[in-house]
Amino acid sequence: MVACASLTAVTLPEAASSRAPSGEGPWRPTTLLFVGLNPPLTSGARTRARVELARGLLGFESVQVANLFALPTRDLAGIVTAGDTEHGWSAARTTLAHRLPAVDGVLLGYGVQAPSGPARQRFRDQVAWLEALLTDVGLPVWQVGGQPRHPSRWQRHTHRTRPGKPFPAALAAELRRRDDSHDENADAVFRAPSAGVTG
Repeated sequence: MVACASLTAVTLPEAASSRAPSGEGPWRPTTLLFVGLNPPLTSGARTRARVELARGLLGFESVQVANLFALPTRDLAGIVTAGDTEHGWSAARTTLAHRLPAVDGVLLGYGVQAPSGPARQRFRDQVAWLEALLTDVGLPVWQVGGQPRHPSRWQRHTHRTRPGKPFPAALAAELRRRDDSHDENADAVFRAPSAGVTG
């Protein structure tokens, strides 16, 4: 059972059997969970393609997607309005709580900016709840460049940090497994949003 602040506690289901039982050979990562911000109103093809690239680079066989906020919006600014009530956040918690115990690793990519207004505190609470859940399930967690950057910003980041490298090679170098003993998101993720930026 995981709870944080005023958020509703969610009971974790039994973990799936994708992990090899003891004595049945070496464990191999099977399913990666990508945690984004919220569903897009567009096809989301570029985001899916980059998440699929990261999946391959990390050695996982498949990828699932879940989000911090369940309702689709055009951009981060849309969450300012849509996220001022509990509905979209609680629906996302249900999905996350059921998927996390059944995967083998997590890639955080919900962005490094928070919405403004009342949605800002709900976003903070949601990230804190997710961090508690990640601690509870004990899964390896990856981020790009040490922060939960949105896939739409990965190439910009790698162009700056790995100039001259092809994007796949640069992304491989920037996909970093997080130190479970330290939450880098607690102070880094809550900056004021820019118009039209989702990560």
